[in-house]
Amino acid sequence: MSLLVGWIESLYQDITITNVCARKKCVRSNCSQCIRHCEKKALFLQENEIFIDLRNCNSCGECIIHCPLSAIKGSPPIRNFTDSCLIYDESPPPSLKEMLIYKKLGIKTILTKKISLDKKWQDLYEKTNRILPILEQEPFTIKNGEERKISRRELLSAFHKEGQKLAQHMTPVRWKKEVMEWKLSRYYPAYQFYEVEWEQNHCSLCQACFNICPESVFSLNESKVTIANGKCVGCQMCQDVCKEKALLIIPKIKKKNNFVIPVFTKKCLNCGKLFYTFTEEKGKCPICRDRDPSWLNP
Repeated sequence: MSLLVGWIESLYQDITITNVCARKKCVRSNCSQCIRHCEKKALFLQENEIFIDLRNCNSCGECIIHCPLSAIKGSPPIRNFTDSCLIYDESPPPSLKEMLIYKKLGIKTILTKKISLDKKWQDLYEKTNRILPILEQEPFTIKNGEERKISRRELLSAFHKEGQKLAQHMTPVRWKKEVMEWKLSRYYPAYQFYEVEWEQNHCSLCQACFNICPESVFSLNESKVTIANGKCVGCQMCQDVCKEKALLIIPKIKKKNNFVIPVFTKKCLNCGKLFYTFTEEKGKCPICRDRDPSWLNP
């Protein structure tokens, strides 16, 4: 009996928030996408960190999907598929993000036994199909899933496939080697889903955003700053950490492009250290410019 209980327990995994979470990596982070999408209010903030109340959590997995950094681990939402079809049911519809990922995983059709989808599913279907042409993808179709007679060979083949699916489903969560990342940038590498707007007049090039970005969107060398918009997942850590409020992350779907800004390397007239600036006229580094004149100079 203990062996059976151990096996059953191994099939389940509580939702957990890992150290990849934006709020664990940056004290100024305002990310709360998981909280906003939790219908059971099982996620809450405490001293700027997100925690889970497992008494309220129903393990629906919606927070896993919506986390921009794939920082939440557990079992994702249960969806039913057959062949290349997503099966429509009475449960809440997937998110737009899910649908775009399912498309790249080979799902082409929403299968339903009803005449039409309910309003939420219909809205999702229409919204997804408006975006797919931008990504050079064929739109989803809706198919009525009427039952049909199948041959003996098809029946045996179906049993074989379902047996494989069952074996895969019954594999303990902790034994699964591949962890799926719910990042659109992984599935659509030729496109960007966010754009970094940078106000150079406000920026001091302190490089705080460069160091905090988990996706390496920013890079800097002696002559230029490069912003790789295609890598951005919308976690907004760079925006939150910027004291000058020089950054703004905007959702924007299009072919990815790198934004390049020329910079200059200067030697501070006050402390003698090298620093980066957008103009050649700057004579002091950001630290010396902002230092209280009454403080001792280095």
